[in-house]
Amino acid sequence: MTKHLHTLAASVQDQLLRGPWPVTQSQRGLIDTWASLVRWHQSGEHVYRIRPGERSPAIDPDLLLATAPVVRDGQCYQLEREQWIVVARHAKAAPVVVSPDRAMAYPADVLTYAAPVSGGTLASGYINLADMPTPRHLKLIPGISVAELWARRLESEEIAEEALMLVRVMPFFYSLTAAR
Repeated sequence: MTKHLHTLAASVQDQLLRGPWPVTQSQRGLIDTWASLVRWHQSGEHVYRIRPGERSPAIDPDLLLATAPVVRDGQCYQLEREQWIVVARHAKAAPVVVSPDRAMAYPADVLTYAAPVSGGTLASGYINLADMPTPRHLKLIPGISVAELWARRLESEEIAEEALMLVRVMPFFYSLTAAR
């Protein structure tokens, strides 16, 4: 798992270094993936395997996601052999460094994530915690995916795979009592 994520990080960094800077709208998914992987690396590269049938810890629907304690600032969760998601929290204006001359910061506190989805696509994105400050505010919108420039079309009633994975692991990310 860790080796795969290192390979992915090297590929994403290479694409960001060869592309225009600052990132264009077409590179949005790359920077969100990079931000997630960098924070995971900085946090010690931990992978938590969620076993089949393992119940998520309870999460307070009014928990303030920007300031509540987390297991670590970047965490990878493996749900099945080939199914994983990296989740990371970033403070407003904290730089995400790609290289010494390329860095960016999010305009608000955010959660970023990256996960593989059907067909080998990598889905990534961020949640602005000023707009969605608590779990109660998070919205899963059928037919919409933030993967690959928000362009991946879904069936009208389908919830994006990455959104379902994020909802599944978020209680583990915010639970200080869950196994790590």
